[in-house]
Amino acid sequence: MSAHVHSTLHGARAAQAQRLPVAGKIRPGIKVLTAKARAIHGAQQAYNDGLAAGVSFDDIEKRLKQISGMPAYPLTPRNAPYFRVVPDDFTTPGAAEAILQRYADPKDGLLYTFPVIFPADDLNLIFREGFEAWKASELSFWSEPDPQTGELLCKKRQEITADKTRRKRWGGRPVETVGPCDPNGCDVFGNGNCMHHGSLYFYVPGCPGVGLIELQFTSIYASLGIGEVLELVHHGLGHIKGTHNGEPIFWISKRRQEVSRIDWEKGKAERTDQYIISIEARGLDMAQVFAQQEMGTAPQLAAPAKSSGALPDLSNEEREAPGTGELMEETHGELQGEVEIEQEQAAEPTPAASAAPTADNTKDIVKALRAEAFALVKKLGIDAKLFGERMSADLGDEWSTNMEALDEAITRLTEATQSGDTTHILPPVQEQQAAAASGKGAPF
Repeated sequence: MSAHVHSTLHGARAAQAQRLPVAGKIRPGIKVLTAKARAIHGAQQAYNDGLAAGVSFDDIEKRLKQISGMPAYPLTPRNAPYFRVVPDDFTTPGAAEAILQRYADPKDGLLYTFPVIFPADDLNLIFREGFEAWKASELSFWSEPDPQTGELLCKKRQEITADKTRRKRWGGRPVETVGPCDPNGCDVFGNGNCMHHGSLYFYVPGCPGVGLIELQFTSIYASLGIGEVLELVHHGLGHIKGTHNGEPIFWISKRRQEVSRIDWEKGKAERTDQYIISIEARGLDMAQVFAQQEMGTAPQLAAPAKSSGALPDLSNEEREAPGTGELMEETHGELQGEVEIEQEQAAEPTPAASAAPTADNTKDIVKALRAEAFALVKKLGIDAKLFGERMSADLGDEWSTNMEALDEAITRLTEATQSGDTTHILPPVQEQQAAAASGKGAPF
């Protein structure tokens, strides 16, 4: 684990009380219609209209729910090789358009890579990490480092008790410390209800406004890579703040990487592909940096690429349609989505991306959907065989190899996660008892 990630998550650094003004967000993921939502007349048009208008997925979901018969959760997250930039996520008029005009790929108008400038050298200020547990729309638990010791603490808001004295109080709902934040010893994290979150804060050259731009993510692999690069460059250059020789030092992009996740039930590690956020010090020859550091001279950046030619050299495989990359990853021993959650994800698919999948990528999509469904089953703590039995009865014996059926299963699991009601995803009690007695159950 990198020094930055280790120190932030395990208390080796003191907390910074400062907060930076944020004027916009670049989103790292997308959401698409579930199979159930797509079947409703007008849903696809409303979804496409929302994308074209550049509104957030929260707003798209609100529009969808105005359509009669729409399920409670009409959108589902998907991984993507690009970032989403829309006007709704920025307070400065024209900021989103400026970023896309300068750095989007001219072939499809999507943002695959962009330069960033950090406002400070303090990693704790520009690179924040922690854990968050959400219950419905409320943040129920979260982590904060102790300002004196740096130890990561679990926090929550105090319960509200009735007070008829009409006495006014200042400061809102009080916050209390639950205890040390220990993910591996925490039932909330173990049940999949708490996630690791990271955020980067930066400026993008050419984007107007004083406020910073935030990029949020949940991937521990992204955290490891980002922390290592920032610390290495800081050690070599002596700073990560601002520019070097008038040019941005860092570029952010996504790379398709093979990562490991542990299947604890099978007791083995598995390898899978994902799009992971990465940061590069482009044009910076680190060997030259250290050599010049020894000689006491300032290192030089290589000749910078112009904006129009600064796109990464991605293969066709890396430019595949959203949804074909592996969705699930191993994060502190628990399956998590690389899709960045607020629970609103972002990144805008092209018309081609909204089309039906081809034969070449169907297998990958099914694999990703199965992993997503299995992760939700584990999060709910229900029996996978009983869940499979109910889905077989409702969706057919081939449900676990069919994209539409898997999409419907994920929709039901998501609804159960939000409501806590599992009656519509498990067999009736008497059937569960019979299955237990026979020792048989439908495979997942």
